[in-house]
Amino acid sequence: RRTIRPLFVGEMEYSGHPFVGMDAYCLTRKENRRFNVDRILEICVSLNK
Repeated sequence: RRTIRPLFVGEMEYSGHPFVGMDAYCLTRKENRRFNVDRILEICVSLNK
């Protein structure tokens, strides 16, 4: 389970294969990460800053 701050959601490519992805800042890893939207199982919205 990760807490992230989304930066961008849209079409992306990995090794020549397109996918819908999300660039986000991961508060767990303390770095920018890229996530495949198809692999996200659960989303909770938090209003905490």
